[in-house]
Amino acid sequence: MIEDMGWKIGLNGIDNGRLAFSHVRVPREAMLNAFNDVTADGKFVSDLKKKSARFFKVADRLLSGRLCIAAMSISGCKMTIYHAIRYSQQRMGIGRLGKSDMPIMAYQLQQNALLPMLARTIVLNLGYNKAKDLFVNPAGKENTCIRSFCSAKTLITWHLEEMATICRERTGGGSFLLASAIPDSVISSHSGMTAEGDNRVLMQKVVKDILTDMQKGIHSLPKMTMCPKREIPALESIASFETLKNLIFFKEVAEI
Repeated sequence: MIEDMGWKIGLNGIDNGRLAFSHVRVPREAMLNAFNDVTADGKFVSDLKKKSARFFKVADRLLSGRLCIAAMSISGCKMTIYHAIRYSQQRMGIGRLGKSDMPIMAYQLQQNALLPMLARTIVLNLGYNKAKDLFVNPAGKENTCIRSFCSAKTLITWHLEEMATICRERTGGGSFLLASAIPDSVISSHSGMTAEGDNRVLMQKVVKDILTDMQKGIHSLPKMTMCPKREIPALESIASFETLKNLIFFKEVAEI
């Protein structure tokens, strides 16, 4: 039996059918048994004794897919922010002379909406590149690979969803047209957030793994080396990596 699954909100060319067999028997010897097997007398056997271990071993096969989704989504991020900024540089609004002679990109409202999205896209791209390098050389870093791929996929698809919505709004009715390319990012982000694992479930796994390693003493969070409240006002510049790192940790943790 082959049948169509029905129309989706987008991406109708993929995962769009069901396939089932009736009155078909697959021989036991033809099972996909890389991790588990069934003996001739019907006994289930596996080198992985725990059910959870067997599940995660099979689920690890999804890691490359998560990296692919991250790659497609970061490309969507670049496309979306590019179109939004280029449109904003050319679309004229009311300027100081009361005429339509000022690009809307000059408006603080537009800058405050789009430029943080651009900055976050760049940072997430750096994180994706690091995950991609781990995929090429995973030896001895298997746990890091799992966390990196899961984090890259979730953070990038979440970012794409938020940015596509903001860019759609900030570029007006023109971006409601499919020709603007921005709606494609809205659709693909919603597909990516639940493909190869629900984003929130994946992030729960990442946090659980980190907490487990912290309890074992094999993982530790970075510490702040300065107090931003006291020391930053005396600095000539806060552009150094060390200062920015402390600012981030002060915002998230506020230990001192």
